[in-house]
Amino acid sequence: MTEDIQTLIAESHAQTRVAILCATERFINAIDLHKYTTRLQEVGPVRRGERGARAIELLIVPMKMQHRPLERFLAAISTKRDLSGTDAWFLIWEQVPVILHLATAETFVVRQLLTTGPENYVRLVQAKAKARGYTLDRDGFRKGDKIIVPFDEAEILETIGLPYLSPQKRAAHWPVEKSRERKL
Repeated sequence: MTEDIQTLIAESHAQTRVAILCATERFINAIDLHKYTTRLQEVGPVRRGERGARAIELLIVPMKMQHRPLERFLAAISTKRDLSGTDAWFLIWEQVPVILHLATAETFVVRQLLTTGPENYVRLVQAKAKARGYTLDRDGFRKGDKIIVPFDEAEILETIGLPYLSPQKRAAHWPVEKSRERKL
């Protein structure tokens, strides 16, 4: 009986993730988001492959010439909020919460790492960066006054002495890294 319940729960979580992925695709196509952006990436629990994701979470770089039209469109259908200290748009679409995190070309990779999470992994990475003399926050990756524009997340992690972990492994790897964080 317990195995049956666990199977049902696992199937429910898988269906929820698939539903979010489908809703994400419909959302992107319905508002023609590619027309307004130069980069677009799923982030948060969906990018980590977590079961039970309940929101569409995207990181976007608006096109310079399309920033205002996108902003006007989103303002008409959403509520802009400052979520967790990041510039983001929040709305409900097809009864699904949608969070659009905004980035620039220079901050995209950093915000990708920060918004993919999970939070405890991000805190570990930020602590390691600080211990190495770097700053890693929503404004970018810096060493003193020097701004570093990384090619990808792996470059950030390599620079601060951490191995790259795929988004799917980050949450599972946290307990191992937590004990290492005390040694920073």
